[in-house]
Amino acid sequence: MSQTTDSSLSKWLASTNDSIGMLSFATIIYMSQSSLWRIELHLRSGVRLMIYLDAVAWLIVYICNCCSDLLPLCSQQNIFYFLADFLWSFKDAVKYGYVAWRCLVVHSFRESTSRKLAYLLASISLGLYWLLMAQVYSFDASNGCSPHFDSKMPLLTLYIFWTLIDFTCAIMIIKKLSKNLTALQKANVLDFTDNTRVLRRLKRRELVRLAFVSIGMCAVSVSSIVATSHPELVTYRVGSIVFVYCQLILVSGSQKDGATDDKPTTTVPTIAMTGNLSRSHFSKKESRIASDNIRPEVSTSSLKITSTLPPIGVA
Repeated sequence: MSQTTDSSLSKWLASTNDSIGMLSFATIIYMSQSSLWRIELHLRSGVRLMIYLDAVAWLIVYICNCCSDLLPLCSQQNIFYFLADFLWSFKDAVKYGYVAWRCLVVHSFRESTSRKLAYLLASISLGLYWLLMAQVYSFDASNGCSPHFDSKMPLLTLYIFWTLIDFTCAIMIIKKLSKNLTALQKANVLDFTDNTRVLRRLKRRELVRLAFVSIGMCAVSVSSIVATSHPELVTYRVGSIVFVYCQLILVSGSQKDGATDDKPTTTVPTIAMTGNLSRSHFSKKESRIASDNIRPEVSTSSLKITSTLPPIGVA
């Protein structure tokens, strides 16, 4: 093995990547303290459901790591990893269904159409993930749990599918955001300078969130594709690190359900989607602007979310 691969940086990144699940547990604590923990039978709860699935999957992996002395055979360890990947497959399916649904809602598609396409993309992601698991996982300890067949196509197909959704939704959201803000300014809907300042702040905040999530996860996806097709190249394991932090950004911007008064409040990304400016989330001057019933139809960048495939199995 090359010296670069065994460098201190490589070891630190690998160790951090394998421990980043602790941040998922902390995110659940944050959700519970911020009244973001409730799950509804609707696609808008996809971000929170995704975090619960991610945390349980990490818990299974950590249990396996802590009990590895009691599990000497690779087939025994693969049982735990298989269960974790099974949960991760549903997590990614929920995630991309949520992303697709939000992008279509931003562009004013019919609700029935948006849901059907979201469920279709989620099902495709789930099927491709399960195909990869069928290839990778083996419970035959006599041959070292070697994959059933040697092929890079299942992994490449899954990553290419995710990357296409990532780029498509990013472009859709950016174009919608810019178009709506430009239309508002040209129509002179905003009567006060403070109104423009509020919308610019919203735009800057949402674009920064979108840039971090989309660029970070697209870079991880492309890097994973390159590493799979060219294994001789030196790459670093940072996929889980990037994803979990992107996940935290999405949760911090999600709609609050189940506040203490049992009435949902509105956060910035929700404002961007619905146009409802709540006094409780702005300063006094900004609240005065909100009271004028200004309803900008601005799309949100917090809808962009991607992930990297977690390490699968023990060979």
